[in-house]
Amino acid sequence: GQPELFPDDERLLKQENLLDPTTWGYTRADKQFMTLVNELQANGIRVVIDGVFNHSAANSPFMADVAKRGRASPFYAWFEMSYLGDPDYANKKCNLSEFFPDRREHPEANKIAFDAWFGFCTLPNHREGFPQTVIHPQLADYVDNIMKRWMAPKVVDGIRFNGVDGVRLDVYGDINQEYWRLFRKQVKAIKKDALIIAEEWYDGFDILKGDQTDILMNYTVRTLAESWFINTNPQERFRSSQATGYSEFRLNTWRDHVRYALWSMLDSHDTDRMISKTIYRNRGLSPRPQDGNSWDDGSVNRPDLGAPYTNDAPSDLERDFFKGIIAFQTAYMGTPMIYYGNEQGMWGSDDPTCRKPMMWPELFDGSQYESRCVTSAGQWCRLEPEVSFPMQPQPDLFTTYQRLLAARKNNPALRRGTLDPRLQVIVDGRKITIGTPESDGYWLWGFERAFAGREFAYFLSNQNVSTSGQTVSLATRFAPSTTVVDAITGRPFTVDSAGWVTVDIPRERAVLLVPSSALQL
Repeated sequence: GQPELFPDDERLLKQENLLDPTTWGYTRADKQFMTLVNELQANGIRVVIDGVFNHSAANSPFMADVAKRGRASPFYAWFEMSYLGDPDYANKKCNLSEFFPDRREHPEANKIAFDAWFGFCTLPNHREGFPQTVIHPQLADYVDNIMKRWMAPKVVDGIRFNGVDGVRLDVYGDINQEYWRLFRKQVKAIKKDALIIAEEWYDGFDILKGDQTDILMNYTVRTLAESWFINTNPQERFRSSQATGYSEFRLNTWRDHVRYALWSMLDSHDTDRMISKTIYRNRGLSPRPQDGNSWDDGSVNRPDLGAPYTNDAPSDLERDFFKGIIAFQTAYMGTPMIYYGNEQGMWGSDDPTCRKPMMWPELFDGSQYESRCVTSAGQWCRLEPEVSFPMQPQPDLFTTYQRLLAARKNNPALRRGTLDPRLQVIVDGRKITIGTPESDGYWLWGFERAFAGREFAYFLSNQNVSTSGQTVSLATRFAPSTTVVDAITGRPFTVDSAGWVTVDIPRERAVLLVPSSALQL
């Protein structure tokens, strides 16, 4: 439904002209947001807002104006619309009257059909194809003014607002790259060091050349994690050499400064939570590595749509398994992006169960979280409040996150170091090189992170499910006879006189070896 407005805000909004930013005001909510951003920035937290410029809401003010004035509305040309009688009218799947049924207030609504993002009529698409194949010029100006509104420093009713620090761009690939080149120039003119992040589900080599986005949401990290850690099908899961090949191809193609900044993604609001994939019955549902983002297929991970997916809470063993995956995320090249609640053990399949309200431990009262929905064909789920699953904060998992992030913060190798997957190990009395075909049968994979020839960290994972564990001696560049620590468990290990460290790694577990000084919280 529509939000309730304070009377002052309602009057303010009625006076606004959406095409004239000089008429735009700031509601109470706007000013609360500014105050929040200021407090976050004062505590060293930068703020990135979400920019959704490929589509709008069907009940937005733009669409309301179109429903009232039809083709006479200046917003009509912003959208992929057709008017009754146009040749392609019948090919449009959505009708505006669904959202504006009152014929007296919106007399044009039933004459207008439109295309929508992914077929969801609630999200009408913006039109492309104008000069330079960009979005409509008025819409481009509108977006520019939005960026100035929220990114440029200003004073509003006594609030000295410094502006947000960046923008994440939704469905980046659905808008022509020529527009994003223009967008970059506009944003960097407002704030030179503003961060531009693209929602891109693949490698993004073509958009990371310095003329469009700064970084992207690196979902290939999720693919790597699923294909090595999760998948249980021997014919489909990554072996050690395949994991190395998949990783090296991407790391060697991205530019140096780009690959350090890419978001290392395990999950998001658009996917099931990774911890739910650790549940043993769900591992067989992992996609084939070559299938890209097929994990987002409703036939795979939407139990509300009948998919064979377990939406129960992970067990203690499965949470321990998950710790090895987040250690990989922490140690891998890029910037770990932790989806809210993962640090508390929140679990869930795809929409809507991956979007449950945040579970703040200090506010948790034992409540149950609704996690199931019913659906009709072609419609988003509608939640049933009476259907719920219990969820408890997981302090042990939170502590693991603290240790891992402390190790990353205190060890430059994990933030800015090179990555070398060719580890030398001794296992079963045999010396092998991890990441080569000779290591495939041992199901060991990992890498060294090294910075300036003096800072080191080592990640090693054991996915051999045919034994209870493996004893592995690992060649390191740690100083001989020193003590190093597994950042996952806190266990100490002694480096021998030749620089080797011997560890016992249970099946489906991992270690992240760092100097003991790196675990100072």
